[in-house]
Amino acid sequence: MRVASAQPLISAVCITANRPRFVDLAIECFMEQTWENKELVIYDSGEDRVKAQDLPGVRYVRGVARTIGELRNAAVEHSKGRIVAHWDDDDYSHPRRLEEQADLILSSDCEIVGYSTMVFHDTTKKEWWLYKGDLANQAYALGTSLMYWRSTWEKRRFPILNQAEDNAFLFRRNLITAYGHRPVRMIARHHHACTTPVSGKFIAHPRAITNWTQITAPGDIKGLKALLK
Repeated sequence: MRVASAQPLISAVCITANRPRFVDLAIECFMEQTWENKELVIYDSGEDRVKAQDLPGVRYVRGVARTIGELRNAAVEHSKGRIVAHWDDDDYSHPRRLEEQADLILSSDCEIVGYSTMVFHDTTKKEWWLYKGDLANQAYALGTSLMYWRSTWEKRRFPILNQAEDNAFLFRRNLITAYGHRPVRMIARHHHACTTPVSGKFIAHPRAITNWTQITAPGDIKGLKALLK
């Protein structure tokens, strides 16, 4: 069992390209996190660059376009923390997300933790869906929600893929715990072929049982954050 004598540094890694307005919200969610010893690494591979902000704990790295797997690896390479958390530019996270996940990974022998319940917003169809993974399947978590030891990543990095790179990374591990039907802690926005039952392009690992429920749109940012109970 791993027990921390002090808060280890958590590196939230955000890969982005040509979506500077999304990054502003990602930074806002990061700054609201209750875990104190943290950093946000923004790896920007787009032409429409994010305006680097002089904020405590936020570092901006200019990168080049690559596959998603390579971008995730590059972002982690620039991080300094013993623990890494995915911080996608189009997600909203509950203020206690880092703290909650860190408590789990530090109090267990798990290499990776994450969520199997999440809200998805299909911005093209203007639809909102609640996804609940299989409660009995503790070997699956949504890739955008992952937190893992840097040492785990160093043993085997993300593959050079543009889709399902997180699944390949996830299912190479022997030890993983995914939260079951916990209160919603994250909201993912999608803007093209979305991970919803209507898109027909749900690429989760086949052992993750799909359970979708369409929900009422929250309306505005306040309503959006209200979903993060």
